[in-house]
Amino acid sequence: MGEGMANVHSRYENGQLIFWEAGQRQRIVDAIGPNVVKYINDFGGDQGIENWIETAVSAGSGTSSMMSRAETGGIIRLDAAGNDNDGYQIQKLAGFVATDNDPIYFGCRWEFSGAAATAIDVIIGLASEDTSAIAGLTDGIYFCMRDGAAT
Repeated sequence: MGEGMANVHSRYENGQLIFWEAGQRQRIVDAIGPNVVKYINDFGGDQGIENWIETAVSAGSGTSSMMSRAETGGIIRLDAAGNDNDGYQIQKLAGFVATDNDPIYFGCRWEFSGAAATAIDVIIGLASEDTSAIAGLTDGIYFCMRDGAAT
């Protein structure tokens, strides 16, 4: 077992085997079973963002952009052009339906770089397709932080 794997526990939930970190029962690290559907993209190697919907938002000077970076675990970098509300959106076509008694789990790793936390708009999660997500998203299960909010 790799370092840290000894702290992984398991339980059955709705007939599926769920693995979770010790002390973090809601942080699911893996699941197996007949009704488990997983999509994993670490944006590394040949997985990139093919078949994703990409929308660059650039008002005024500069161009918002996105690039893959070769780092352990995979990473993409989204750069805003520098004007208020500039940014870059990537979305994968919807492949889920939220239904009663069927748990949904979404996980991601992310960080901010080079900008004050109060100047960033972020939506991360599961949502309906919308190329103006920050301004117009109406349906989804997501985490959201808007300009002026530090948390």
